[in-house]
Amino acid sequence: MRQPFEFCEIFSSDELRLFVDIGFVAISRGNSCAAAAVFEAVRLVRPKQEAGYIGGALACLAQGEAEAAIQFLRAGPKTAASRAFLGLALVLRGECGNGRSVLQSVVDLAPSTPLEELARGVLAEGGFEMTGRVPYRRGFV
Repeated sequence: MRQPFEFCEIFSSDELRLFVDIGFVAISRGNSCAAAAVFEAVRLVRPKQEAGYIGGALACLAQGEAEAAIQFLRAGPKTAASRAFLGLALVLRGECGNGRSVLQSVVDLAPSTPLEELARGVLAEGGFEMTGRVPYRRGFV
């Protein structure tokens, strides 16, 4: 028996990447509702890939919904990227101890990567600002 949306291999990786990029642009322009819809579609089409979960979580964070972001990240694939954003969401929700523990695991698992830099920035509690409600790294934008 086929799983729901198993037939969705009609999108190439490049087409799906473009769709994900559109979702991130929507977040950056303050349209988190549109971004949430885009990332919901991405999760349905590629449920085993991290992009739909991370994007959905960032759309939630942009709306100030850290708990929903945490649920997305815990439901998706366990990758260094998803752990970095999970740690950030936990810190934003006020679970600093848990968030710092998750972020330290990213530092250990992904040395010399932008994810390590993100994790170290949050761990240092400096170098990050809130624009609206979405954190960004100075110099990355």
